[in-house]
Amino acid sequence: MRGVHSFIAFAKANLKSNEFSSPCAKCQNKRGLITSAQISHHLVSKGIDQSYTNWYFHGEPIINKDTNLEIHGATHDHPHDVPRMLDLVDDAFGKHKIYTEGCTSGGQRRRENITSEKPLQFIPWLRRQLENETLENKKVSVLKRLADGPYHNAISYKAYRANGFVFHTKGSESSTTTQNNGVTMKAIMTFISRKSDPNGVEDETTYYGVVKEILELNYFDFQQTVFYCDWVRIEDKVNGCVIDPETNLIYVNLEKLKKISKEEDEPFILACQASQVFYCKDLTRNDYWHVVLDAPKKLTRDVDAYEDPLVFKGTTHEGSFD
Repeated sequence: MRGVHSFIAFAKANLKSNEFSSPCAKCQNKRGLITSAQISHHLVSKGIDQSYTNWYFHGEPIINKDTNLEIHGATHDHPHDVPRMLDLVDDAFGKHKIYTEGCTSGGQRRRENITSEKPLQFIPWLRRQLENETLENKKVSVLKRLADGPYHNAISYKAYRANGFVFHTKGSESSTTTQNNGVTMKAIMTFISRKSDPNGVEDETTYYGVVKEILELNYFDFQQTVFYCDWVRIEDKVNGCVIDPETNLIYVNLEKLKKISKEEDEPFILACQASQVFYCKDLTRNDYWHVVLDAPKKLTRDVDAYEDPLVFKGTTHEGSFD
């Protein structure tokens, strides 16, 4: 019992929480968060998982015995066997459609078992639905792990290899002459062209930003790496992102970046979504304006192409932001 009490005290002190995963022989840190009292009962009745010697789920620093990489601040490779997060989007949207249809009907809230729910309470509702599916299937789905959220601690990197590029955080390059923090991604965005068309039109949009943090999140069964970015205000066609009518080159203002005060201003992207760009200062404007240049891929899975000449190509605009 003394060992159980010591473990509970250790976990509480490190995680600052009374809920965490159970390392018992049955749960093996794979069945979500439960209270410390429940975990104590699990450990006494089932014993601890004997393979769990480094308590990284409960705040102990990760001990990496198989590599000499520095875990914090290391250059790390993007794994190719992680669950395909983008494949889960359809499933999540399908459940969200069920939720919204259950919340409203003809402008009136249905009088069903979710009448007390509010639109912003989708995640708690989703967790309950997935919990029921887990009990039925006796298996925890990837979507259930994502809905429950990651482990409290995350691993941070200063550099990360993904999609043939080597990304660095902006802070790690503050004293260097190199630039590897430029990031871009394509996404589908809804544009409202006129007030009479409230549904808007969906179109592919390219976002530009800089990488601020690189975090590896632990979802118990798998890890997922995300980039925390500052994004250019591409919707601001005067002070954020402009297109030269003569050269068709794209210019971005790295001083006028998006705020994250609104729900739709999402700073995170998956590492697998990121491509790299280079920002070249425009000497005809002030210090904040830069031309967007496509960065060449430096790596592939099989070939280290650092010896190839690095040729940067200007990014031209092929569509319309309107």
